[in-house]
Amino acid sequence: MTTSKETFLERVRALVGPKCVIGVELDPHCHLTVKRVKLADIIILYKEYPHTDQVERAEELPDLVLKMIRGQVKPVMSLYDCRQLAWYRTDMPLMRDFVDRIKATEGKDSVLSISIGHCFPLSDVPEVGSRVLVIMDKDKAKGDTLATEVGMELVSMRGQRSWVDKC
Repeated sequence: MTTSKETFLERVRALVGPKCVIGVELDPHCHLTVKRVKLADIIILYKEYPHTDQVERAEELPDLVLKMIRGQVKPVMSLYDCRQLAWYRTDMPLMRDFVDRIKATEGKDSVLSISIGHCFPLSDVPEVGSRVLVIMDKDKAKGDTLATEVGMELVSMRGQRSWVDKC
């Protein structure tokens, strides 16, 4: 049983140890915390809001986990904090284009996955806010750069009504 200060991922990591691969699929309204990124090996978020792609992401996750187990890839995760709160509707024109471009980037130049953590803007947690998570094959520096670039692009679209519903 977990304690109030121990998260589910902490408990799983404690049970399976550092060598076991932990892959997690999450709703984009989760809070992508530094702690979660450190505890998991692979985190995949739904790309769509409204959520229409759970099955695609559920297929993507075990594919990456199995590639990691087989030694075909060595995922490294990079997290960028956009420092903003918003509802990112992917059925709105600007966000639709943004997500489509992210999807087109995956699988090229060592990019394994890109997720946009919308967060739940009305929550009361210390690490509330939008974040970009990039998973690269081996290249952490390139992942950090790409996460920053994607995050800065997301921030640059702030306040455009055709893209988000403001909180």
